[in-house]
Amino acid sequence: MLMKMEPADTEIDLRKLYISVRNAEYNPKRFGGVIMRLQRPKCTGMIFKNGRIITNGTKTIEDAKLALRLIAKIVQKTGVVAITKCVNMKVMNIMGLIDLKVPIRLTVFHNAQLNEEVEKRIGRCTYEPEVFPGVIFSLNDGPAVDRHKEKQKYYMTALIFVSGKITIFGAKDVEDIEAIVDDLRDLVWPYRKGGEIPDDDVPDASQFFS
Repeated sequence: MLMKMEPADTEIDLRKLYISVRNAEYNPKRFGGVIMRLQRPKCTGMIFKNGRIITNGTKTIEDAKLALRLIAKIVQKTGVVAITKCVNMKVMNIMGLIDLKVPIRLTVFHNAQLNEEVEKRIGRCTYEPEVFPGVIFSLNDGPAVDRHKEKQKYYMTALIFVSGKITIFGAKDVEDIEAIVDDLRDLVWPYRKGGEIPDDDVPDASQFFS
């Protein structure tokens, strides 16, 4: 999960912050912010000069908010800047992981999705194994995505790998991912190695969460 806190007219001396904090990394030639790692909740925080703080790696929105507050508190204790409160906290991206636990015939799956009906109903599918080892599915339909169509045609993206693992990103809340899991399972499962099976033998989607 990726979450950010926008600055409130704040500027931070990153070098001084790096010197004052343990478990921090700072290499301005490679990255323009201080990287801080937390254990509880386990995540990575990135602090920028303009006061923006981004957390990555938490599993819940509550943990992401807690991490932002903890990092803001640590920054404040160093004395490099006075942060009175956390403001403008916003979820940027929620990532979902699914494991079908069976290999998928990616070429066959991809070729079956190359028609206007699929692109209109579900999304755009691309597969270039010499560039990227998985099928890229830009999702533009379904109950979770319809709410956002006017803002962005391709709202969520699914990466489907030959191992049967699927990564979903681009969601703004957990309900979006939960709503698309069944559609992805039903779409991908018939192309597993070993052939098609009757619909009533398709395992429940809850078994696929890693």
